[in-house]
Amino acid sequence: MSQTLSADTLRKFVSGLFEKAGLPADDAAWVADTLVEAELRGVTSHGVIRIPNYIPRIEAGWVNARPRMKVEKDAGALALFDGDNGMGQVVARRAMAECIQRAEAHNVGVVIVKNSNHFGAAALYAEMALESGMVGLCTTNAIRVFPPH
Repeated sequence: MSQTLSADTLRKFVSGLFEKAGLPADDAAWVADTLVEAELRGVTSHGVIRIPNYIPRIEAGWVNARPRMKVEKDAGALALFDGDNGMGQVVARRAMAECIQRAEAHNVGVVIVKNSNHFGAAALYAEMALESGMVGLCTTNAIRVFPPH
């Protein structure tokens, strides 16, 4: 027998899982928001299906639950951001906020991130720029899975 959960119920449950794994409440809530939002958009490959991969990585210390993120190099509109091996969603949110601040000051902002992890659905970070009245582009690298066209 299947049961339907509301998005809010799912968010609270997922947030609790990440808090129990060691993330601060705000970060756990953000990660839960991104996973549930991916589900609501039909991007299930980047939704709650990721939990069984993410939580063991946090608990094993492979992902830093409480990273000390920082701008490592500052070149005005351009920055190199160190995510301190934090949860990808948390690092990406902070990096996009940094990018938006730089764009406000310099009319363009480019933030390159290092030492991060899988960050879920990229559209969520580009939309942060949109909410600030800007155009946002978010991309990442990955292991080679498919041969080039």
